[in-house]
Amino acid sequence: SSSRRRPSSMDATAAIAAPATAGPAGRKLGRFELRQLLGRSAGCMAWRAYDPRTEQVLVLVLPRQQPADAGALSAWLDQARRGARLSHPNLAHAVEVGEQERWPYVAYDSAIGPTLAERPAPREGEAAAGRPAAGAPCKEQ
Repeated sequence: SSSRRRPSSMDATAAIAAPATAGPAGRKLGRFELRQLLGRSAGCMAWRAYDPRTEQVLVLVLPRQQPADAGALSAWLDQARRGARLSHPNLAHAVEVGEQERWPYVAYDSAIGPTLAERPAPREGEAAAGRPAAGAPCKEQ
């Protein structure tokens, strides 16, 4: 039984490799260096990640739990690809949909500005403006 083996129900935060040479957060997913956990929903988590291949900082969205089987993995990726085709000025642009060691992910352009936590709180009477990710299949499973 290898320590790299991951049960299908494993939580993503525990499953992501943490080699000594990784970035500040010490976690990697394939080529991506996961630098900061930006947030979690019931079904997904978002990380600020660095891609050394493109030398860009991206937002990487992946499920909180690894898909249980090939069918669930395929369904997650299919939904992510459909969502990645959406184009709107208020949606983050998906630059890649992929899979690493049975962990599906969507990489989004981080040039959309600060996260909601980094934005100043809205003044009284103002609505909070956000820029959701386009089509990440992050509903509760």
